[in-house]
Amino acid sequence: MSNLPPATAEPPTDTGRRQTLMLLCGLWGMVGTGLAIPVLQVLTAPLRGGGVGDAAPVAELPLALAQEASWQPVVLDFATRDAWARDRAVPHQAFVRKHDGEVEVLSAVCTHLGCQVQWEAEQDRFFCPCHHGTFDASGARTSGPPPKPLTPMPFVIQGDRLIVSLPTVDESAA
Repeated sequence: MSNLPPATAEPPTDTGRRQTLMLLCGLWGMVGTGLAIPVLQVLTAPLRGGGVGDAAPVAELPLALAQEASWQPVVLDFATRDAWARDRAVPHQAFVRKHDGEVEVLSAVCTHLGCQVQWEAEQDRFFCPCHHGTFDASGARTSGPPPKPLTPMPFVIQGDRLIVSLPTVDESAA
């Protein structure tokens, strides 16, 4: 006779390895789902009417800030929505004036690298301290590295309030 076990005995099973593999697959599935949710929120934001597809944010100013022929620096707080923060205030510096009876609003962001320009009333120009770019009183580029004039900001007048919008990509590229 031989010392072999009987043929009816079941082969040994290794449930420890199988359970570990199933646990790891489940954990990776949860991580993948957690990473996919924010991506799907960003991709579907225009369809839901939020975030990327929103109309331009607006800020209000008293119309009295637009004084005749004198650029006034203002900080506009725009309430914006994106995929991460539902509502948050984003400050944007601008200049407001009334010239020949017409209100004008210019962004204070230099078109070179996004520095904040300053109005130099004694020289009647805007000056960017980062790379010494200059713009005339109408916002047109006069010297330095900026490739374009200062960006005009769209606005409407409602009563005694000036409602200013952020320029869209098409408006700032013009």
